[in-house]
Amino acid sequence: MYTPSPVPQLPPELWEQVIDHLWNDTPTLRECSLTCRVFFTSSRYHLFYRIELCSQLACLCFRDALDSSSAAGTDIALYVKIINIVGLPLCRLGDQYDSGNALLLHDIITRLPNVSELQLDNVDLDVHLPMDYLETGEELQSFSHLFPLPDLKSLRLSSVMVHSIHDITRLIAAFPRLSTLNIERALWWQDNSDSPLAPTELEDARGTLQHLGHLSLFTVPSPIDLLRRIQRFPSLQATRQFGWTTYVADEKRILLGLLRDSASSIRVLDLVTRYDCNIFADLDASEYANVQSLDLNLAASSHDLDAFCPSLPPFLTQFDATNLRELTLGFSLFRPTNMYWTFVDWAAMDAALVQLHARKPSLTVLIRIAFVPAAGLSDNVTADIAAPLVEYLPHTLRAQTRVGVRCDLCDSMTGAVLRQGSVRWLLSDGE
Repeated sequence: MYTPSPVPQLPPELWEQVIDHLWNDTPTLRECSLTCRVFFTSSRYHLFYRIELCSQLACLCFRDALDSSSAAGTDIALYVKIINIVGLPLCRLGDQYDSGNALLLHDIITRLPNVSELQLDNVDLDVHLPMDYLETGEELQSFSHLFPLPDLKSLRLSSVMVHSIHDITRLIAAFPRLSTLNIERALWWQDNSDSPLAPTELEDARGTLQHLGHLSLFTVPSPIDLLRRIQRFPSLQATRQFGWTTYVADEKRILLGLLRDSASSIRVLDLVTRYDCNIFADLDASEYANVQSLDLNLAASSHDLDAFCPSLPPFLTQFDATNLRELTLGFSLFRPTNMYWTFVDWAAMDAALVQLHARKPSLTVLIRIAFVPAAGLSDNVTADIAAPLVEYLPHTLRAQTRVGVRCDLCDSMTGAVLRQGSVRWLLSDGE
């Protein structure tokens, strides 16, 4: 009588490695979780590590999943580490302003004990507040009530619009244990007279910022960005007044506050700002003694594509490079003729890099160039850019500073990288 040979049993550790290779293949992970009990735990870890809530229906479905899991004892709530909220309008005043989204979200988050990162993408916070809401006697719930995550480590804001510029500070203050803050295009209604910051709110925000280790700021909104967002709310446009000059001044003020309050603790600093913002003139570079990685990207202004930030070289000259390991300088060029860099004060940049190298000989410098596709660009753009740089940075290269150049082709509308170039390392004329 034929007896089938037993199926060989692999150690659980090997099965876990197999499942780990499927970490971003959600359909396959779901199939694996239903195939074998051995696969269930590993599949569940990847399926629920990051959840995305993009609509009220998605929130309701996930809440139902939490209820079912709790009843079955599978505890999927314990696996959630990252919450990504996409396009979901939220209001802290009352259910009538966001169809109950805030209440539903609060209920979900209170059941997730291990969340370490919150991502808000294309989210409107309190944008539907009426101008006279204070006169009604109603009070806004705190951000710590909307997002009950006292142990949150990472906050990432992408294209988020809030009621007041002060609400950005209030949102940061809601997470006292934050270590990573990433803000990319935070927008706000300009009329802020009805919501001044209380002294305790300022102190709480400063306390949070003074413990940050990673700060990433992308602060290049344009009038078009703001107007497109405002057009979502035609019923509110008649009650608000906007002035781009005032908006830019407010933006710079909050940016300086974030950079100054976090200066003593930051180890990784990424900053994208406009050439004409000239923000480096208002910062004390000597305060950034703990920075190990510094990434500075200068975006062209709306009215001058060939501008250069004159305060950048002095800022680098004064920078405390005690712990600095890598410096990235990013530039945006929009015409093929710009590859000769005639608009940059290379003498000042050369002197600044020499002084940085003297303080930190092991420092690596990467010059990253963002191009938009255009006629006249050769297939070897990096080589064309590198050639004049050898002449423009003679003292830096003679000091044996390790300098590399990388050219990326980017989309002119979104700024997304279409093709990332390879790094070309510069050598002095004597090598």
